[in-house]
Amino acid sequence: MFKKKKVLDTISQLAGIADKYSFTNEERAEFNKGMADATVEYTKLTMSENTVRSKTRRIIAVMIMAIWSFLVLLCAICWKIDPLWADHVLKLIGLISGISLSVTAFFFGGYYLKGPIQAFTNRFKRKSKDNG
Repeated sequence: MFKKKKVLDTISQLAGIADKYSFTNEERAEFNKGMADATVEYTKLTMSENTVRSKTRRIIAVMIMAIWSFLVLLCAICWKIDPLWADHVLKLIGLISGISLSVTAFFFGGYYLKGPIQAFTNRFKRKSKDNG
């Protein structure tokens, strides 16, 4: 039914595939170093965008944060004048909080994370140079 040679070839192919996916500590460190370098390179490339689309995204993000900041300030002012109005403004803030948090995390967060990512990558590069 089965040819012995074909079965042995299939088993050896499966063993080769399994061997490719099991890393030693050195291979895992090398893989992680490559991933960190690729992440930093991607971050550098996407942070320096100056296309019309990226400028538009930047303007929209700033406008969303300006509206949210204005509503927070308006809520603080209304609280002194009429707490009922402040409650209405607070409900508006709640409606756009998800959008403003998303903009903060995904748009502005990348700029603030660029420094720590670069510092981590530089530290990793120094360690690998010392070992190699």
